[in-house]
Amino acid sequence: MQIIYNTEKLQQILHGLSVLTGVSIAFFNKDFERVCGSVKENDFCETILSLESFKEKCFESDNTILTRCIKSRRFECHFCHAGLYDAALPVIINGSIAGYLIMGRVRSADSPKECIVSGNKDLKKLYAELPFFSKSQLESLKTLLPNILFSDAINVELDELGEKIAEHIKANLSSDLSVDSICKKFFISKNHLYKYFNVSYGTTVNEYITRLRMEKAKRLLCETKEPVYSIGEKVGIDNYTYFCRLFKKRENMTPVQFRTTSKKCKK
Repeated sequence: MQIIYNTEKLQQILHGLSVLTGVSIAFFNKDFERVCGSVKENDFCETILSLESFKEKCFESDNTILTRCIKSRRFECHFCHAGLYDAALPVIINGSIAGYLIMGRVRSADSPKECIVSGNKDLKKLYAELPFFSKSQLESLKTLLPNILFSDAINVELDELGEKIAEHIKANLSSDLSVDSICKKFFISKNHLYKYFNVSYGTTVNEYITRLRMEKAKRLLCETKEPVYSIGEKVGIDNYTYFCRLFKKRENMTPVQFRTTSKKCKK
């Protein structure tokens, strides 16, 4: 798999978003190297970085949120040591992780009301001047950034065999998709298959299949009135109990709870 970044366009996107929202945003490739970004001028954070006792904590905070995002492959957020809102999320294109975003340097409704860092007399005033984001604004950024704005700025090219395997999996989620069956169909070794998915998708083949099955299950839960056991069968999991347990492990709720409470099902 080859990932091609249009760095100039990425930079334009990030700079425009930063100017529009007041949020600092940086893009990292899948090897966790910074590709580009736009840091909103923010005297509070620059002052924090100038204090030796806090500089290292800033880097640790970024590494912590990025590591969590890499591990979960989902949107992750926390409050840094200075009480500011930071978030990281994977940019996923055609099922592949093309990179990661870190955004922050803002306050939210859950941020401390006053500056919690001491050591500089101007920090209290600078903290009060930081941009403030509501939860709905943060959720909008979470949705827009990876799914829409980067679609033309990042191109993921899969090799021909990899594309065929991915298409086979997507088209046969209700069927037997064991590693042995896939290797037999495409005449490749298990080691070759494992290596391909690790390099191309940053995950195991079984995790990739499970993720696609759960995504399809969520769509069926929202778009149909089919019973849960039937949906489990349609995504290749005949055991109702196992399907519910697996769904809850990934979504933190049962299929029935998802159908009745998810905002996606209420649209």
